[in-house]
Amino acid sequence: TMYNERALKMANDYKAQTGKSGVESYALEAYDSIGVIAQAINEAGSTNGDAIVTALENISHDGTLGRIYFPYGSKKDPSADGKGDEWWHQWPDPAITMVQYQKEGEPSNTMTIVFPDVYKTGDPIYIGN
Repeated sequence: TMYNERALKMANDYKAQTGKSGVESYALEAYDSIGVIAQAINEAGSTNGDAIVTALENISHDGTLGRIYFPYGSKKDPSADGKGDEWWHQWPDPAITMVQYQKEGEPSNTMTIVFPDVYKTGDPIYIGN
């Protein structure tokens, strides 16, 4: 399965609440977004924007999509590792999958995962083959 323990619990709760047979990726992303900001507010002890940013720059959040952290910010410029400004406050290794709709009208929660191999549910279909 491509779910960690936290994701599996969230997926089961989500399916029970919605009656759906699967979980859309955006539901996991939204769940993690709320979890990250809630943890940052708790750690900051405040809803002050600067305090939240400081907390986010130091956060390590175990989310449904993996460990979420932001290594580049006011304490470490991305250029120190030869990276561009686009890396400021970015999660460097999100759980990414390449998916492909292979049937007309296919819902997003059943499309084929073609990469990475660890999550692969089928081979890609190439146009013209």
